[in-house]
Amino acid sequence: TIETLETMERAILSNLEWNVNPPTTVCFVASLLRLLPASWDSQPIHASVASSIFEMARYLTELSVCESTFSFQFKSSEISYSAILCAMDTLRDSIPLPYGAKIAFFKIVAKSTSLTPGADKILKCCGMIMELCPSLFVDSGTPTAGRLSPNTTLEKKRISPVRVEHVFKGECTQPKRIRSSRA
Repeated sequence: TIETLETMERAILSNLEWNVNPPTTVCFVASLLRLLPASWDSQPIHASVASSIFEMARYLTELSVCESTFSFQFKSSEISYSAILCAMDTLRDSIPLPYGAKIAFFKIVAKSTSLTPGADKILKCCGMIMELCPSLFVDSGTPTAGRLSPNTTLEKKRISPVRVEHVFKGECTQPKRIRSSRA
């Protein structure tokens, strides 16, 4: 019964002397990256790919700690997933992660956690992460998330993982990003 579960939870927490912590963004990054497919089209995905994504996402989540807005507006899981998407985008030219593997990863994460690349909160969080370190996300003066046009096809161009879901829906508008004023 519910009462039995609550009693057991209280007993466990009492024995632990309430020394429990919520999962950190880095814990979520590690957990989510375990959902990355180990292989794609019979080709193994090298462990260094996941390691590179992890390190970049970890760096981005550490940057987010400096901006209090993140902790007030987003859950740790949302920040972590957004950081992974931004890391994949940043590293897209330097890591051999097949496009199909990225899509499979997005689907697995969505099924397991209900986090999706096109969710409003994820897009907003990605935009805020990009604002923290804009030099990572600039290519010829254009942020990577804004390089698609509405008639871009999946086969013709590589697509930023942040924008994948909008392409599937036939929408491809860049989210508005407002630069926050820092005192």
